[in-house]
Amino acid sequence: MKGNDASHDASHVFRVRDLALSLAKEEGLSSSLDPMEIVELAALLHDIGKSLPLSLVKRSF
Repeated sequence: MKGNDASHDASHVFRVRDLALSLAKEEGLSSSLDPMEIVELAALLHDIGKSLPLSLVKRSF
């Protein structure tokens, strides 16, 4: 993510993913593939808006 500090690099995304999956397991989320995939994808994409131009993020549709 260009222009952001090092705390939001690829390592950050993988740390968030690992933590999210760990918490999901601890909370008893079904270990079947679908729920865990949703958690993993959400964690991997959680900062995606930070790479978009502010004008697009604030745009009303």
